[in-house]
Amino acid sequence: MKNVPPIKYGKEHWAWKGNDVGYFALHSWINRQFGKAIRCDNRERRALNFPCRGISNNFEWCSKSREYKRKKNDWIALCRSCHRLYDMTKEKLEKLKVNGKKGNLIPHSGWFKKGQKPWNKTRIFKKCTQCHKKFRTIESDLERRKTCSFECRNLSYKKHD
Repeated sequence: MKNVPPIKYGKEHWAWKGNDVGYFALHSWINRQFGKAIRCDNRERRALNFPCRGISNNFEWCSKSREYKRKKNDWIALCRSCHRLYDMTKEKLEKLKVNGKKGNLIPHSGWFKKGQKPWNKTRIFKKCTQCHKKFRTIESDLERRKTCSFECRNLSYKKHD
């Protein structure tokens, strides 16, 4: 491998998109250029106009201008809770409604109807056809699932052979 050209990075690379880059590609570029965010600048330096609550230990890069420029001074390291508060614009607030009990923001009521349970929270007990023990299954698997484990399922296959 004598005449292998050197690997080109950044603007020199043939697939460089500049400012037309997607969300995830830009964030992976930010992490490669600036490193992983390891602290909340709002907690240490009070960089924003609200105090850090100090409840999160997950740190992310946040665009100050919300224009996602490729410049170091446009980015700030924040904990996840500060990042969510910083990104809360008037448009996003209109899509959310305030929960009267605790004052926390909750998703718009169109996600789940009142009394409706998510698919993965509806658990039903059923009796295994092999060992006759009760086991938990979800409603969508009620017809398909007949045994409580792989062992019982394999036993049922052996009986049919």
